[in-house]
Amino acid sequence: MAITQAVLFSKELYDTASARRWLRRHKYNPIKRVHETMHFLRYRIREPDYDTYEYRTKQISTGIKMIIGIPYYMMSE
Repeated sequence: MAITQAVLFSKELYDTASARRWLRRHKYNPIKRVHETMHFLRYRIREPDYDTYEYRTKQISTGIKMIIGIPYYMMSE
């Protein structure tokens, strides 16, 4: 089963208040404060586990991307 590791919001479309509202509405509970980059607000949902998951970035809507962890055992199927 795939997991959500982080949610990224475009800073052009979201500020921290609107990003947190989106996270609450979709039942995501960040484990750390926001990490800001030049273009994104990044909210970590869980710590990365590189021994178990391979991570991919997937755009889920305009201005929102998710870092998805796919278990290695599913990669060979």
